[in-house]
Amino acid sequence: MMKLSFVEVAGFRGFRDKVRFDLSAPFTVLSGRNGSGKSTLLDAVEFVLAGTMSKYTVTSARGGGLEEHIWWVGHGKAAEQYVSVGFVGEDGQTFEVTRSRARGCDVTADEIVRRLSNGGSVGPSSLETLIKTTLIRDESIAGLSLDLPEQARFAAVRAAIGGIVGPDYSKRTAEIVSAAHLAKALQEQRMMAGQDELGRLLGELTEARGQVERSADISDAMRAVESFLPSLATAPAVADRSAALRLHIAERRIALRDIERARTLAESLRSEMEYFDSAVEQADTAALQSEQASAAQEKGLADERLTSAISAEQLEREHDEFASHMAALLEHGSAVGLQAGHCPLCASEQTAEAFDKALAAARAILKARGSNLASARTAVQQAQS
Repeated sequence: MMKLSFVEVAGFRGFRDKVRFDLSAPFTVLSGRNGSGKSTLLDAVEFVLAGTMSKYTVTSARGGGLEEHIWWVGHGKAAEQYVSVGFVGEDGQTFEVTRSRARGCDVTADEIVRRLSNGGSVGPSSLETLIKTTLIRDESIAGLSLDLPEQARFAAVRAAIGGIVGPDYSKRTAEIVSAAHLAKALQEQRMMAGQDELGRLLGELTEARGQVERSADISDAMRAVESFLPSLATAPAVADRSAALRLHIAERRIALRDIERARTLAESLRSEMEYFDSAVEQADTAALQSEQASAAQEKGLADERLTSAISAEQLEREHDEFASHMAALLEHGSAVGLQAGHCPLCASEQTAEAFDKALAAARAILKARGSNLASARTAVQQAQS
């Protein structure tokens, strides 16, 4: 654990000349009149670590914004303009951070979080969380009053402990939804292709049935062909009748060949015609249509389950984020402990035993939130399957 060992300022806010404050262990009390610079020391620590001061919400104004008024603006010129803070660990190792007006900070934000925290991943709000959970100002403590409405008190607690950012599931959720939509589109395409194929087969069957009906009786077809042939009796001579007879036979052979092909086709389609005219075909068609309707209904239910599971997971993640905030607040209260017999979080009078039981009960409730989120994720996976 790192502890603050000194604060050195020069040309910063109300300090024109260089001043160094060496802080003793285990704690230091700063005493002075209003405007003497006590809060400026906390401002200096926050500024050197974060490059700004969160208590000032207005950063621009006529005559110069916050950036100009961070430094000395009184009479005379400051020889130097910088802030430097030092830390010392339990093992005696030191760590210094300096931020000047001309050169900026000499240590990266990731290095600051790594050296001053107990490890873990470094996220976008890690530095903000580090500052808000270590530099506790009096206005933050006053904001935790139990007289506030629940929503306002939660906002004050969240502002005091800083933003805690967990894993980002938005990209994964978008991928899951996109995959579900793609699977739905592919299934609809397969269903449309099956309907088109069924229509094509029914059309071919109708055409084949018409051909069979037109050539069902070969003798009738032969008589129809014969009715179009010229009578051999009209030929004037034998030679002419012989030529006409040969021509008639050749044409008849061609006609018979065409009719035979039609008959063969009709015979090959007879079984299918009989099937489509039978009660079995009607039962099979009804069964297939019922299966198709059931499949469409099951798909709709699956889509609803997936949407419901995703919504439930989103709600659980929001609750888990709230639980993370409260867990950080509980750990902070546990580390501070009772202050003169009063809870450090709500200022109510508590015994040590009651305070420990309250912390244990709150941890058990927060632990159950993790199992609820895991159950929601399992539900989403099952719905996706």
